[in-house]
Amino acid sequence: MLQLETLNLSIQNVILRFYAMMGIVIILGFMNQWLLAAVTAFVLAMSTILGVSFKWKKKPVSKLKASEKIVMLSNRKDIRMAS
Repeated sequence: MLQLETLNLSIQNVILRFYAMMGIVIILGFMNQWLLAAVTAFVLAMSTILGVSFKWKKKPVSKLKASEKIVMLSNRKDIRMAS
């Protein structure tokens, strides 16, 4: 699950988003797509100004002990020996 946090952005990510924004605007400008360039730049600029950081929230891991995770196959009754 994607987790969003505001005002939690490192300076490295601020610089990275700035260069990404400028690169996208320059590429879309050469393609003559000014409206798309403006919308994309606005979204990147607002996420940078607000300091939005994106993190993937890990799913909780089962809290079973190691001994509880072992499955004993020899105790199964449906196992038949082929003769």
